[in-house]
Amino acid sequence: MQLDNFKKALEEFRDKVIEESKQNLKSLNKGGGTLENSIKGGEVKVTDNSLQFGIEMADYGVFQDKGVSGVKQKYNTPYSYTTKMPPPSKLDKWIVKKGIAPRDDKGRFISR
Repeated sequence: MQLDNFKKALEEFRDKVIEESKQNLKSLNKGGGTLENSIKGGEVKVTDNSLQFGIEMADYGVFQDKGVSGVKQKYNTPYSYTTKMPPPSKLDKWIVKKGIAPRDDKGRFISR
């Protein structure tokens, strides 16, 4: 009976971590996409001398969580670009999504 209660508590904890992770993405205006939808909880396993549960997400979620520096290390993160820049097509989509793409006086997009 004790292990059942412990297992239930771990499931509630796992679900709370997942819920807060999704809320954090939303508060950073990064919610509602593939990353948020990829966050899922694994099975909780409890035995007399061990416990285990997992939380899964898309691979790039780690980079979102810890951040990425540019070519020079300026943030406290283990990740940085080395000699490769992000693909221009991805930057172009990001610029439009963030609403910072250049526009003319009539509000039309201009060359980037």
